[in-house]
Amino acid sequence: MTKRIYILIIILVSLISTLNAQHIPHNHLFAQCTFTTMLNPPSIDETASLLYDLGYNGLEAWGENNFFESLSAAHSTGLSLTTAYCPLYIKGGPNYKLWKRSISEMIGASDSGTIFCFYIPNVDSVSDRFQTEKGVVETLRGITLLADKYGARTCVYPHYNSYCETVASSVQLSKQVNHKACGVMLTLCHLLKTEGADRADEIINEFAPCLFVVTISGADNGDTKQMTWERLIQPLGQGSFDTYHVLKLLWDSGYKGPVGIQFYGIKEDASSVIKSSYAAWEGYKKKYLNEKCHGKDR
Repeated sequence: MTKRIYILIIILVSLISTLNAQHIPHNHLFAQCTFTTMLNPPSIDETASLLYDLGYNGLEAWGENNFFESLSAAHSTGLSLTTAYCPLYIKGGPNYKLWKRSISEMIGASDSGTIFCFYIPNVDSVSDRFQTEKGVVETLRGITLLADKYGARTCVYPHYNSYCETVASSVQLSKQVNHKACGVMLTLCHLLKTEGADRADEIINEFAPCLFVVTISGADNGDTKQMTWERLIQPLGQGSFDTYHVLKLLWDSGYKGPVGIQFYGIKEDASSVIKSSYAAWEGYKKKYLNEKCHGKDR
């Protein structure tokens, strides 16, 4: 082999490696800590160790009650506390004072970069909707300003059968907050339940630039608005709905934020589902890279 040919081979290998690196999705992968709803749930410490060993990057604190436990488990294994799932109550409501104190303590203890994902329970307004929404925005803005001081962020979580159900409504609220540390979350199961599978592409294409965080699961296709959570939240890689297609749309749009896997209510062995879902995630990444590098993108 001549020196010139050898150099050309080195250059070619380098170019191929560079092209591959450009297309590999590097999203931070985390697990939503809803394992207690599954069969044979491990402890939070055991779960964190399993997640770390498999290759997950972080986990989510599910509600206010297990925030500090989740934070400790994440730190003990080298994971990050990627997100915290919490309600948002507005000033003047019966839950506000205790909630504000609790959320403030959580934000003060959180990791830099933690995203507090707020679903908004239905608000019993004493006035009109304009005043109610004003209260929601003012509360969210105040929490966002506090989070920003600690290097954390906030996002609005569109949740079925709540004050804010759709991605579009979440975007509207975050825009009213008007702060770089406030964005939007997209949770696939709620999108399918509230807005339907036939609108998923449209919603993702329109709002991808607004997204701070995305969560996915396996699901069934069809009239998803009428389906139960058992069909809309399955182990990743299962169900007739094409979850890979959702990820492909996000990756093609340039989405580089965290991706979480949803496990709520799956009636299978928790550790097995955690493992199989990670394998499905790795398979999706490899499929995307293969399509990009071999001209199969369409």
